[in-house]
Amino acid sequence: MSYAQLAALTETVVAPEVGEQIEISAKYSGYIDRQQDEVARLRKSEEMALPADFDYDRVQGLSNEVRLKLKTIKPATLAQAGRISGVTPAALSLLMIYLKKHGMANMKLAG
Repeated sequence: MSYAQLAALTETVVAPEVGEQIEISAKYSGYIDRQQDEVARLRKSEEMALPADFDYDRVQGLSNEVRLKLKTIKPATLAQAGRISGVTPAALSLLMIYLKKHGMANMKLAG
């Protein structure tokens, strides 16, 4: 049922543009909610601290290029690591999985 059909049943009068926005919000609310949840999870994981002495050689699957960049730059968080040129989302996932698997996932930056 469209918003126009619903409005006709209830004798509600709104501008067509407002009705269209209400209809779009109703149709996509589940999708939007899931996306907002995903963004919140990503933000939380990006705050995950990387120890200053983190041994990137222990993370299987990282390319030599990514490993070298991470060792050189020594990012403090996953978010910082993600902003390094050449560090792919797959590499970030490998780092996050390693941190969680080895009990380092709860580490946050102080402050």
